[in-house]
Amino acid sequence: MIFIQNTPATGFKGITKHWRIDLIAAFSVSLVALPLSIGIALSSGVSPMAGIMAAIIGGTVTTLFRSSHVAINGPANSLIVVVATGVGLLNGYQYLLAAFIVAGGIQIVVGLLKWGKISDLLPVSVIQGMLAAIGVMILSKELHVALGGVAPKTGNTIQVLMAVPTTFMTQNPFITIISTISLVILVAYSQFKNKVVQFVPAPVWVLLFAIPLVFLFNFFKEHTIPLFNKSYQVGPQHLVNIPKNLKDGFAMADFSKISTVTFWVLVLQITLLATIESLVSSKAIEKIDPYKRPTHANQDLAAVGFSTVLSGLIGGLPTITVVARSSVNVNNGALTKWSNFYHGIILLIFVVFFGAIIREIPRAALSAILIYTGYKLAAPRVFRDAYRKGWEQLAIMLATLLSTLFFGLLWGILIGILFTLGVHHAFSRKNYQNFFSDLFRPNISYTHETENTYHISIIGIANFYNLLRVKKLLDNIGSNRHIILDFAKASVVDFTLLEYTQEYARNYHQQGGQFDIVGLNVHQTTSNHPNALHALRRPKRKFLNPRQLALQKIATQHSSSFRPEIQWDNHGLKKFPYFRNKILEYKTNTLQGLHDDCNTRWEIFDITFVKGLLSDAEVYYATVHILYLPFKIPVFVLEKEALLDKLKKFAGYGDINFKEHKEFSSRFLLKGVDKAYITYLFNEELIDFLQSQETYHLESNGTAICIFKNIRHSSPTETENMLEFGRNLLKHLKT
Repeated sequence: MIFIQNTPATGFKGITKHWRIDLIAAFSVSLVALPLSIGIALSSGVSPMAGIMAAIIGGTVTTLFRSSHVAINGPANSLIVVVATGVGLLNGYQYLLAAFIVAGGIQIVVGLLKWGKISDLLPVSVIQGMLAAIGVMILSKELHVALGGVAPKTGNTIQVLMAVPTTFMTQNPFITIISTISLVILVAYSQFKNKVVQFVPAPVWVLLFAIPLVFLFNFFKEHTIPLFNKSYQVGPQHLVNIPKNLKDGFAMADFSKISTVTFWVLVLQITLLATIESLVSSKAIEKIDPYKRPTHANQDLAAVGFSTVLSGLIGGLPTITVVARSSVNVNNGALTKWSNFYHGIILLIFVVFFGAIIREIPRAALSAILIYTGYKLAAPRVFRDAYRKGWEQLAIMLATLLSTLFFGLLWGILIGILFTLGVHHAFSRKNYQNFFSDLFRPNISYTHETENTYHISIIGIANFYNLLRVKKLLDNIGSNRHIILDFAKASVVDFTLLEYTQEYARNYHQQGGQFDIVGLNVHQTTSNHPNALHALRRPKRKFLNPRQLALQKIATQHSSSFRPEIQWDNHGLKKFPYFRNKILEYKTNTLQGLHDDCNTRWEIFDITFVKGLLSDAEVYYATVHILYLPFKIPVFVLEKEALLDKLKKFAGYGDINFKEHKEFSSRFLLKGVDKAYITYLFNEELIDFLQSQETYHLESNGTAICIFKNIRHSSPTETENMLEFGRNLLKHLKT
């Protein structure tokens, strides 16, 4: 799969050519989607069938109309709080269904009118603060459920959190046991590197351990269990309750409250949140698509709006583009949009034929899944990463987070935007009149210097508010030109605008054009991130830690250089299959040198990368060795072979074996397109060398080799061993 050189076929041809790979990915996604959809519905205070129906429609209907290739559609965590609150405010789920239908209709209109770009007006840190607040909201509510209690129905999120100690003192230990074991599984899951363990999604492992506890405590009938001189009640109320007759799971919308202010406030919240998350998710999913296929935001927005209307008409939750399930889809090798369709069909089969098993799922296990999801949205790493982008990004994120928790989502977004403008005003060192004059009437000069050269200069405030104007101007220039974007006369250049222009520049270069961003060297920044707000002094350099001192010594011994600071330019790793669908964050502790005897430049560095997105994100670290070859070799991947690799051959995953080297073929999985060229490279001398060494993961992109061993930082000794392995490997390569 990794070595398909051309973009995967679409349409009917994509079905016939890639159905096996897409079906395997869809099955993995459905195993995640089922418990998540049920958990989202239950946490929202509605029937589990509402979440399942949204997921089925998200798969079977949205696929037919959207443009995205690897995204998954279904119910979203972000709407849990709005739905739970809305049911109470409107005094009935049937009235909220009407709000879903209207919100979906608005999304269709916004998509058809191509207004989806309005999401670009939100600063990046405001969106991150909103998502973190949603994580805290989910966490605060589900902690009560995980302890066998019920979250307070009144008060803001802070008050709900403050009530957790009271629920803890009156907890039901038999519910707590199930939720605690489930949380331990979720936390420990990423630490297991076994391919079989990783092939089965974490939520499935949770259910495999939780359902037997349901039988052990006999949750199927109402009774009490004594423990430490107290009795605790357990029973079917702690299990998932889906109707035996699926017709009973449908509900009809009631539009009788459409004239109330509350109804339209809820419509606005649902539309805004669903639209923002869908568009943000679509952008994020593009980054992990190995083929970097573009999505048409407006088309996808209209598609999820149409699915939300259909879902609301039968009693389901809104359908949006979801990140967690999409990253599972990509990580399991999905090639076309039909994996989303298959996952909807598989969910339908689960409900129709395996309803009895679903009714054995404990609510506490689902609560644990949502707690873990909420935690990852607001984990310490999220705040640490925001700080690395600049202390003001962290401040904006915290302002949005806190205002959302105290005053609600709409107020949180508004306050976050106003706070961002306040920060930009402070950095601009202008009075209010001049600042807002520059903001609302920016001086964007446009010069057609030569036939193919365009110079754009932004004078004044260059921030998120002016992004759409810059975007429109760039799009009007077209492709295959030389664009110079000049920020030298901009008093403030913010993170959101820089992130967009840097990404635009990369894509423009890949399409054959030339895009230069100039003028940033005259600014001071809040961090060394390439998109940092340009205004303040650079941070002081930190002292080296013991590991860095040891790496510096290795660099000296090998006549090479050592750079301990964070570096954000790591797109070269994307040329290697392993990192193609990962989010590369930054590299540090970089050693660079030259093997004189082989005339080969080499580099070793620590890389931080993310597998998955947003609530599904897991952060990993590795020490990677790159050999930049002065000659060409075939593209291949060599890694330790596992049992699961043999099973994957059914789906079209190839393995090159050598009959005369059975031990090597049994120990290693060798993959690549040009079998004859690879067989030529892997001669007896190279095979004997690799068998005599430690097992490393090797990848070639044709002009460079990537080497690593562990998904963690290597010790100085391991780093030196890896360097020596690379030098010896070069001597055994047959060019």
